[in-house]
Amino acid sequence: MDNTKKIIANLTSWIGYSSDAMHVYVKLFEIETSLSVYDLVKNDLPNLIEGEDLERILTNKKEVRMLNNKDGKCPNPYKIGDSTTRFNDDDKEIRKIVSDKYPENDIIFLHEGELENKDINIICRKTYIPLKTGHQIMIGNFTGFSLEFKNLIKGTIHDVIETPEWFKYDENVLPGVWVMGVTEPVKVLSEEYFDIKKNKI
Repeated sequence: MDNTKKIIANLTSWIGYSSDAMHVYVKLFEIETSLSVYDLVKNDLPNLIEGEDLERILTNKKEVRMLNNKDGKCPNPYKIGDSTTRFNDDDKEIRKIVSDKYPENDIIFLHEGELENKDINIICRKTYIPLKTGHQIMIGNFTGFSLEFKNLIKGTIHDVIETPEWFKYDENVLPGVWVMGVTEPVKVLSEEYFDIKKNKI
């Protein structure tokens, strides 16, 4: 896997004269960098103009007819099997096409150059397991109720890990530490654990 190449897909909208003449266009950018996708979005992103246009294949007769009606009398009307850079306002379809095009690369989906929701608009192919910090905690009155927290039982001891990349830049973060849940990193709030080294429990 080429972990140095990250993909940015920038979605932009164009609205025509009528209210239903809206399409989404996607520019693709291949970025060579050793930064994680989470660090990349916190740095200055490249110029998002000169990218590759994402295309899709037309497979629906009704949509082909609608496109041709919108375009009016065109010397080369659309046909089934033709490609187009016009997408319907459907992020799921766009994410699938881009993901299939780059099955091994981390991907960032932007809307008009902005990251709207990192939970669904960042695809990270590699599972990043943060390093242990050397500290341990004992679970106290833990209030989490997700299946991911099933191993966090009162009195159990856990290794503290570094804050995951995708949470390092969150604002208004509640104080606490990160440990491994059942399958992924989870956060334990300050009032839910004892610091073993500090309190010598």
